[in-house]
Amino acid sequence: MGAIPLIPFDLLLITWFVFLLSTAVSWFIFSRVHLARLDKKMMSAGVPLSCQIDVMGLRVLMIATVLAIPFSRAGKANNNPIIEAAAVKTYTTVVDRRMAIFLCISAYGFAALSVIGYFFIPTPVS
Repeated sequence: MGAIPLIPFDLLLITWFVFLLSTAVSWFIFSRVHLARLDKKMMSAGVPLSCQIDVMGLRVLMIATVLAIPFSRAGKANNNPIIEAAAVKTYTTVVDRRMAIFLCISAYGFAALSVIGYFFIPTPVS
């Protein structure tokens, strides 16, 4: 009886599955709790919603990306025609931003591992 040897494909598969689960859970929590609270605050203040367009549910990821990545230093947030970054950042809390950072890390990590696994790591042949 010994340890089961792990090959790089197994490690990639385990990491990919962890990123998949964390993306699903954080996406659900961010969209149902944090984004709902943000929309409610903005509507009660009379400000239009931060992102009017919802392309296949990616509105959640667009708002999380604006909150997680400091575009304001690069000046790119002000030039986005889809989302009002200044309005979004005004009505968020620290907890919203931390959840957005976690969502971005897990979603972009999941996407990167999917590409790496598909193109660069061969499947083991039995």
